[in-house]
Amino acid sequence: MDIKLITQLVPLFFLGAMTFFGITFFYFINSINAYYKKHAKLIKGKIIAFKEESKTYRSNRRTTRTTTICPVIEYYQDGQRKLFLGTNQSFLKNRIGKSVDVYIIDGKDDYVLQKENVYKIFSLASLAFILAPILIISTMDVDLIYKVVIPFFGILLLLPPAIGIRKKMIKNLKESGDNRSLIQVIQESFLKNKSIIDIKDFETSDEYIKSAAKFNKKVSNTHFYGIVLTTIFGCGLYYLIKHVYHTKLHSRDKVLFTNFLNDFNNYHPIIDELGKNDNVTVFCILIAFSIIITYGFIINLSGWIKSR
Repeated sequence: MDIKLITQLVPLFFLGAMTFFGITFFYFINSINAYYKKHAKLIKGKIIAFKEESKTYRSNRRTTRTTTICPVIEYYQDGQRKLFLGTNQSFLKNRIGKSVDVYIIDGKDDYVLQKENVYKIFSLASLAFILAPILIISTMDVDLIYKVVIPFFGILLLLPPAIGIRKKMIKNLKESGDNRSLIQVIQESFLKNKSIIDIKDFETSDEYIKSAAKFNKKVSNTHFYGIVLTTIFGCGLYYLIKHVYHTKLHSRDKVLFTNFLNDFNNYHPIIDELGKNDNVTVFCILIAFSIIITYGFIINLSGWIKSR
């Protein structure tokens, strides 16, 4: 086997490992919603507050700060009032007093899940770890037999850490006297809600945004920052597009866009130039970005006006 072939096969090995990781992650994350959908009953809950949390991460001498705003959801089970922290969905689409769907399981107080949860987003994101390496593998210039066989050996990369984690978890279970199987422990760690809120703590704590007026101010400020950012980016894109149009595009290229503006059905000549004519391609990419920025500006402006 020559060096060139080896250098082509090594990426297949790592791409296979990435695919197996994506499949495993997708299975566990997707199983959360699947379990609740199958075993739980759906009731109505209500958002009564929001909790803002900021966390700081340090890595390679760099500090990253993230902020999440999660809804506090109130629901009743067997006549008892209960609270839990919902997942970090876009708080801009929520409000205090909004009714939400909640999954609960009778007899298990800490088995509760907001129907619209972040795990659905994670499930879709994990598909990228499956589809992306498969797409790359399919386009590689090697024999089909290598594309099929070599990626399966990628699981060997995942075995050592998986075995190490398994041994450590079994050891911890024995030391704590827990007689459950490892599968049961893993399943419970995924399914059990770790964000149950004590009602007394909630009533006395000032860590929560409980006022609709205060929350609307938070939403208004967020949309205002969105307006400022999209305006800045929009202005930059405007001058960049103007520069490309006047200095980079040839007269025949400008005619393509003029004809399109006169009749939107004349888009085929522009599409034919994409990938062939660098100036037309760049100009179209800039136009696409400008449409996205404009849409973001409209969304933020609309949200800012509504939250006033």
